[in-house]
Amino acid sequence: MTAYMNPTPNLGLNLTYVCLFVFVFVFVFVFVFVFVFVFVFVFVFVFVFVFVFVFVFVFVFVFVFVFVFVFVFVFVFVFVFVFVFVFVFVFVFVFVFVFVFVFVFVFVFVFVFVFVFVFVFVFVFVFVFVFVFVFVFVFVFVFVFVFVFVFVFVFVFVFVFVFVVVTVGYVCIMGRPRYLDDTSYARCIARRSK
Repeated sequence: MTAYMNPTPNLGLNLTYVCLFVFVFVFVFVFVFVFVFVFVFVFVFVFVFVFVFVFVFVFVFVFVFVFVFVFVFVFVFVFVFVFVFVFVFVFVFVFVFVFVFVFVFVFVFVFVFVFVFVFVFVFVFVFVFVFVFVFVFVFVFVFVFVFVFVFVFVFVFVFVFVFVVVTVGYVCIMGRPRYLDDTSYARCIARRSK
């Protein structure tokens, strides 16, 4: 016990040194191994795993999200916007232009052509027909009526009136002419024939 409790320097393999060595070795080995292994492994694993996982997850998520969002947003928005805008604009523009052009052209053409043609044709035809008919009818009627009436009436009236008046007046005033008397007329002829 004394030797155990009071080791001498000559004993190289003392139990105390062995225990101390074993303890120190085990403690150091266990501590170092456990600390280094656990700390390094855990730290490295956790750090690497967390970093890699977080980095990969964040990168993948961010990349995927950004790419998907940007691609989807840009593609969908640009495509939809451009397509809708172009389609709507082109369709509306073409439809409005075609509709307005067709409507204006058809309306103007139909209105102008029909109205002008019908109006001009009807107006010219009616005016010419009415004017010609009225003018010809009035002129012919007035001319014929006036001419016939005036000529016939005046001529017949004047001729008959003058003839009757002259004849009646002459007969009434001068008496029966001698050539109207058969005997006187016969005597006149006989005298001239001698």
